[in-house]
Amino acid sequence: MIGSGFLPDTITYNPLIKYQRSVRSAERMFNEMRSRHLVPDACSYMAMMFVCGACRDARAAERWALEYLRSDSAWNESILLMLKRIMGTVQYERFYAQHEDLVLAARKRTLVTTPTRSLFKKRRSTPEASDSEQADWPVPKAKPTTATATAAATTTTQQQQDDEEMRAEDESETNTSSKRRTRRHQQQQRSPNVV
Repeated sequence: MIGSGFLPDTITYNPLIKYQRSVRSAERMFNEMRSRHLVPDACSYMAMMFVCGACRDARAAERWALEYLRSDSAWNESILLMLKRIMGTVQYERFYAQHEDLVLAARKRTLVTTPTRSLFKKRRSTPEASDSEQADWPVPKAKPTTATATAAATTTTQQQQDDEEMRAEDESETNTSSKRRTRRHQQQQRSPNVV
């Protein structure tokens, strides 16, 4: 690629990092990216966390999470969720308690959503939104009123009744088909086979 005149960018390096078979080789690829003066983004750190998880290396995952928190990359909550999954809840809570100031500072940076969430997220705009980015943020749901709670309970009860009816129909169909099989079997035993 480089020989043909095309220079790789961060987007090129991210999958190359993610699909390495060891943390060491992923780190080499990450450092190669940096040596080309490319700034790692949140996806680069996610790729490193992915490799750490695949190799079950909690210490490396913790090291890369700290490096991410200290970097200027945009905030991505998925990195901490992945770290929690790799380390386990108890170790993650210890990590969070030790580095809470870094996490809070990082959360103040620009919020980044994963591509799948942003593709399927409904765009909502609120009149009080001052800029276009803030208008895309999800709006908190209103608390259900008594009427909506009653409607939800009625819907749930109706669904339960429908489920019970479906089960009853399935059982009756099963009983009917087993009766038919029994009758056929009895008829075959009574009548001699004519060849």
